[in-house]
Parts: sequence; C-alpha cells; structure tokens
Amino acid sequence: MSRLAGNPALEVKALTFQASASFHLGQWGEMVRAYEAASQITEAVPSLLQAKTLLGLARAAAVQGRVTEALQRLSQARELCPEEQEQESLPAFLAVDESRWLPVVFDASIRLTLARCQMCQEHYRQVEQTLIPLTTSHQADEIPDRLQLVLWHLRAQAALGEGDLERFYATVQETATRLQRLPSQKRKQELVNTWRQARQLWPHERRLLELADVLL
Repeated sequence: MSRLAGNPALEVKALTFQASASFHLGQWGEMVRAYEAASQITEAVPSLLQAKTLLGLARAAAVQGRVTEALQRLSQARELCPEEQEQESLPAFLAVDESRWLPVVFDASIRLTLARCQMCQEHYRQVEQTLIPLTTSHQADEIPDRLQLVLWHLRAQAALGEGDLERFYATVQETATRLQRLPSQKRKQELVNTWRQARQLWPHERRLLELADVLL
C-alpha cells in the first residue's frame, strides 16, 4: 500500500513498523530483512526515519551478539538525528510517532540486550548514567510523560541487571506511580514481567511483595 502511495517516507515507516512487530515476536530474520529493505530507501526520507532504520539495524546486531556493529550503527544514527527545529517540520504521520528522544530509548534498550548477551555489567551502568539526567533533572520536563514511563522502566531493568535491589525498588515504584497517572496495559505488563524476574533473583525480599499491591 505504501508503495502505491508513491511516498518513500511512508514506505520506510511501514517497513520499520513491520520490523518492530517482528522483533516483539522474536522473528529475528524477518526483522533484519525489513530494516535492511528500509535502509535501501534514502531519497526523500526524513533524517529521523533514516536514523530509526539504523537504530533498528543496531538492535538486530545486538540481538545476534555483534557488539561492534551494534555500537557503530548507534553512532551513525545519532549523527543523523535532526535538531528540534527540523523535527517540528516533519509530516504529521511521523511527528506523532517519532521523537528526537528515540535514539536514547534505542541506545538503552540495545545496551541492555548487549549486557545480557555478554554478561557485561558495564552496559547496565551506561544505561543508568545516560538515563539519570533525563528522568531526574530539568531535562525530564522536555520529555513526554509516555516516554518517561519507558525510561524509568529501562532504569529498573538496568538496576535488576546490576543486582542493585535499592535502586530497583525505587525505579519500579516510580514507574508504577507514573502508570497510575498514565495507564497503559502494555507498559504495565512489561513492568510486571520485570518484577517477576526480580522475584526470582530476590525470592524472600519483603519489599518486592509490597510492590505487588500496586502492580497486580
């Protein structure tokens, strides 16, 4: 349908949507093929969409354990990300879904994947260092509430990976509080899944049982 519309940006958007769906279904081959197809279309495509394609390829590389390629793709995507004033001129169908904060989310998600694949604590620490100022300083006011939910949950996952119970409890509690103000069944289920992983790591921790009151 997007090809019939003769709009390259729509075509890339459709391919990245397809790739994202494949990612969540664990269909890595389909994900890679969709992102690679999107990367071949560059004419008349906004730089933010090109960056999203590179971020997708970085995620694909991370899932497959190709660390160097994943980090290179991340770097290339950052260079392509537009300034705020350029983003304001995006077509409506892009401006609603895409964000200049997209690389931050992908960066954290990719580093969490690399940390799990490599059993590397450094990636967890980098996620926390990157996200702290975006969730606790004046910069947080610039980020939409729905994206703040994602960032706080990413911080919780990093804390879990590092085995930091105090930080995990605090970040999950904050994420749960934000979910009460901005309900999302998808985000709630993601947070519950993370909490259940923590219960396996700390099966006798009383504070995790207390969190069940707000999560379940």
